[in-house]
Amino acid sequence: MDRRIRDVKTIYETEDPARAMSLLASYNVRYVYLGQLERLYYPGAGLEKFAGGMAEYLAPVFTSEAVTIYRVRGEGL
Repeated sequence: MDRRIRDVKTIYETEDPARAMSLLASYNVRYVYLGQLERLYYPGAGLEKFAGGMAEYLAPVFTSEAVTIYRVRGEGL
């Protein structure tokens, strides 16, 4: 359980899209949720990668003022 918690933290905090995608793939993640809680727990440059450097791997499927949900593109896995 501790490893999974560390991996989730790494997914949100790392600025390296390849590292985040590697972890997402290892857990067969299909959707990434980025809301108020994630912004509170994982503030900083790591979150910016979701809208920037990970655009080739993630497609936004829902966006509101407080929440963005990304779908992992098939080729990203």
